[in-house]
Amino acid sequence: MVSNCDRTARVFSDPVLYATVQMSTREEVEPMNEQEKLPIIVRHWIEHNESHLEEYRRWARTAEHLGLSTVRGYIEEAVETLVLSNTRLLAALSELESR
Repeated sequence: MVSNCDRTARVFSDPVLYATVQMSTREEVEPMNEQEKLPIIVRHWIEHNESHLEEYRRWARTAEHLGLSTVRGYIEEAVETLVLSNTRLLAALSELESR
């Protein structure tokens, strides 16, 4: 069984869940519109991607140690793609925050 403390910790550690809770508690007063939600979601995607990058890099090194240089290459290409994705998401976030 999940305790209330565990649920609270999960909500505060996950920006999307936190924003959802914030939205649901604000609905009586003032609903959060999509323009307010969008930077929260984009920021979450960036952080989520960054957390995966470290793991991908670690597995690329593991593949190399196992003699799987082709696999390592594919994983490194995925890392490069994710880095490019984050670059685009950061540009989107910057645009959103400048409004």
